[in-house]
Amino acid sequence: MNGYAQAESGTLSHSLTSQGGMNAARSTNRILRRNEHLIHAGDQVRHAHVVVSGVLKSYINYENGDSQVLGFHIPGDIIGHESLINGRSFCGVLALDTSSVRRLETVGETTSQALIESMHSEIQRLTRQLHLERECSTAARLATFLMDYSESQAQRGYCRYEFILPMGRRDLAGYLGLATETLSRVFSRFRDQGILRVSTNHVTILDPARLEAASGTATEESRLIC
Repeated sequence: MNGYAQAESGTLSHSLTSQGGMNAARSTNRILRRNEHLIHAGDQVRHAHVVVSGVLKSYINYENGDSQVLGFHIPGDIIGHESLINGRSFCGVLALDTSSVRRLETVGETTSQALIESMHSEIQRLTRQLHLERECSTAARLATFLMDYSESQAQRGYCRYEFILPMGRRDLAGYLGLATETLSRVFSRFRDQGILRVSTNHVTILDPARLEAASGTATEESRLIC
């Protein structure tokens, strides 16, 4: 789920996280502690990685000290597309919680195909994110995020309608292009309307149909580009 949408190369990336895929891709594991970087901005990226467990975020820092969250990466997502062109990363990637990643050598048809499909999914995600920030209401942004995160949970075999968000409110607000206070107000509105039950980062979707309706035009856009 690059960002919050599971990579469309799900079948391929899942095979790369399995034991057989690991051997085929000649990959090795790495454990990251909370707030430990996998990649710093400016690093030369020689290998891609697939997330095995935990959650990571990618972000950029601005000269004025502000930062922008670009995406969240969950198991099955591939990080490090720059390895295809032996380039440097323009963003940092760090673990939000204890996480593990598997390094992928860019050899073999399966690994290369997974990287290409993951890049395609990333372009779609960025296009969608621009649409959300430019055209959609604050409620639609959060509703779309939660619907997509719910879907990614189901794809991984977890409960679709009850989950713990691994990112803090500040990171999520930055990703959605909202102030933290605005995000909190939208969560409260959905709670008061009986759409969600929220306790810190523990979210239960009580009324999926109304949450989807709240996503408004964002849902239509997702059909166009996914």
